[in-house]
Amino acid sequence: MARPTLQEAVNEYLEHCAARRMSPRTVVTRRSTLNRLVVTSKNPLVWNINQSHIDKVFGQHSWTPTTRNSKLSTYIGFFKWCRAKGYMHRDTDPLFGWKSEKLPKVNRLRIPHSDWPALFAACQHENETMSIALGLYLFLRNNEKNQLKLRDIHLDRSEIDIYRNKTKEFDVMPISTELDGYLRRHLTWLASQGIADPDHYLMPTRTKPTNYDGRGFLADTCQLDPTRPFSRPHLIVQRVLVRAGYDIKHEGGHTLRRSGARAYFDLMVDLGYDGALKRVQAMLGHKTGAMTEVYLGLDLERRKRNESLAGKPMFPVVQDAKVVPIRKEM
Repeated sequence: MARPTLQEAVNEYLEHCAARRMSPRTVVTRRSTLNRLVVTSKNPLVWNINQSHIDKVFGQHSWTPTTRNSKLSTYIGFFKWCRAKGYMHRDTDPLFGWKSEKLPKVNRLRIPHSDWPALFAACQHENETMSIALGLYLFLRNNEKNQLKLRDIHLDRSEIDIYRNKTKEFDVMPISTELDGYLRRHLTWLASQGIADPDHYLMPTRTKPTNYDGRGFLADTCQLDPTRPFSRPHLIVQRVLVRAGYDIKHEGGHTLRRSGARAYFDLMVDLGYDGALKRVQAMLGHKTGAMTEVYLGLDLERRKRNESLAGKPMFPVVQDAKVVPIRKEM
């Protein structure tokens, strides 16, 4: 059997990933990670890869635990594929002894419903306002917002068509009265810019400014390109968060998802914990309730525990029993 070099195997593996319809972004990320190993190890035969090559590539970089775990996961998948192809001995494991690091718990920002008006007030462009509204009232991911077109909006029946890239599923979601107002305002603004074709993007990108005044390009000379969605959606959300006075470390589009989901859950929790959880899970597009609980906050069960016991008897029936004095043995 042929023994390819590491670079040859990497190229073949990435073609394999693409053929399986893996997300192009994921393929690009894996290419970067695997090419780093190729450069560091000086492209040996895959058959000759050993633990020293892995130790070297990790030793040269001070990755955060999250990034380190992601790189490790990529290498695990790649070497498993190499063994299946016969490019490595079936008992060879260059990652022997390597384990994922336990990630520290990070308290994620959830903006309370009472603070949402200040968030909208911090928006300076219609695309920003629309992005915030879709995040808070539909709990959409950035890539779900990005691909929305005018044909997906059905105000006559208060529904919006969503494609979830993560699960490869279509979803018809409800348009609440709050979101309806923001959508109508946004569509009116688009129409004033000559954007009304069903195939135009709901949040079009802006072209680069063209006029130069001697000191720099004039931002107000930008034009909208409705054939392309707005770029770098996470930065749009972060800019609004900064203006509203929030620390944006670890924050972005998912901040809006968490905030909307938690506010909706708190509104319905009186109807029953399980029922409220399932409703929010459906809005988020999660496969499991456990994932939804993470979004809502891991303190939910603890909060229920404390509310049921703090300042109250734990065993009401036993409380009324008479206390029998202890007899001393003679």
